[in-house]
This record gives sequence, structure tokens and C-alpha cells, in this order.
Amino acid sequence: MTRDDALQSLYLPAARQALEHFPLEPEAIELVAFSENVTFRVSTRGSATDYVLRLHRPGYNSIDELDSERLWAEALKNAGLCIQDSLATRQGQHFVLIDIPATGEQRYAGMTSWLEGMLLSDCLQAKPDPADRAQVFHEIGEIAAAIHNQSAAWTEPPGFTRRRLNLDGLLGEEPHWGRFWEHPDLARAEGAALLQKRDEVCRILQAYGETADNFSLIHADLDPDN
Repeated sequence: MTRDDALQSLYLPAARQALEHFPLEPEAIELVAFSENVTFRVSTRGSATDYVLRLHRPGYNSIDELDSERLWAEALKNAGLCIQDSLATRQGQHFVLIDIPATGEQRYAGMTSWLEGMLLSDCLQAKPDPADRAQVFHEIGEIAAAIHNQSAAWTEPPGFTRRRLNLDGLLGEEPHWGRFWEHPDLARAEGAALLQKRDEVCRILQAYGETADNFSLIHADLDPDN
């Protein structure tokens, strides 16, 4: 059994269960990515549109954070960016909590329209010419700038909540991604060096401040595999 076959056996039943909550008739379901989230491509009967079904990483984003991300995506689309459409369930919600007995997890499932594209890592591999690669990164920069311009001018709706990767969120006593200076693989001297650098960066960020001009919503995951 391949890795993909094993993942299919674990998560495909949950994907099928999630699809029952959405107003479409699935024809085929294909596992396309497994990282923090489990992502499927769904084709439907009588429609030229495919969809993304995403089983979100458990214990990472709350339902309020997921819904806030959806609201921001809608605002980005209204600002002219090419963004997928979110699909509501038959009950008018956008996420449904699904049990996954094979893993003992519960994951929120959400759906969006499918947007054709290529992973940046694959795109760069297909473009060995430096000028072509430079153009790709130029386009990514334009997209990132458009995102930042929209978020800096946008008024978040009541109840909007997302993870704040500010001084406390990155370097505080309980940072979102853990107390990295206590990683068990670090030697004592390495941990001490990280603490010293942490103090230096804290002083820099404290001096930089957190204002409407320098702190707003960002993509935060411009990774070659996205």
C-alpha cells in the first residue's frame, strides 16, 4: 500500500461524510495534498466547476478563526484579487465538524471552488531561465503587495479574529509555535544562544512598534509548495 493509499483509507470516508453537508452531487474525489490540512479535489455531476474540500488541521484554527479567514478572502476578492469562492453547506454554514474514527480526530471541513494553478516549486523547476524566474517572483510580489494594501485599508468586521504573530505571538513566554529555545534537540549552549538572539529581536520589535501603518493581516505562508 502506498502512502497515498493509506491516507485515502484514513480520510476518504470523512471526506465523503463532509460532502453530504454541501449542496452538490460529487462524481469523483481525489486526494491532492496532505500537510497540516488534508485536501481533496472534488468533481461534480453536471458541472464544469471542480471544488476543493479541505479537512482542517485539528486544534489549530478555531471555527471563529476559520470563518474570519473566509470573510477576509471575500474582501480580497471584492478588492480585485483572484480568490476562490467559499461554498456554504445546506444549512448556510461554511464549515462542518467531522469525526474521523480511524485517527480519533475531529476536523472542520470547508469547501471552495477549484482554482487552476501550479505550485511555485513546480513552476520554478519548469523555468530554468533566471529572467523567467525573476518574472514569477515579481508577480508574487505584486500579489503580496495587493494583499497588504487591501488589509491595511480594511476595517475588520465585529468578531473578526486571527492569530496575531506579533511580539508576544512570536517571541513571548508562550509563543504560538512553542518555546523554541527549549527544543529537546538543542544543546544547552544552543538554547542559550537562541535566548540571547530572542532578547535582541524583542528589543528590535519593541522599538519598531505595532501600528496601523506597520501591522495588519498578511498571507504569512508564501511557501514554494503553496
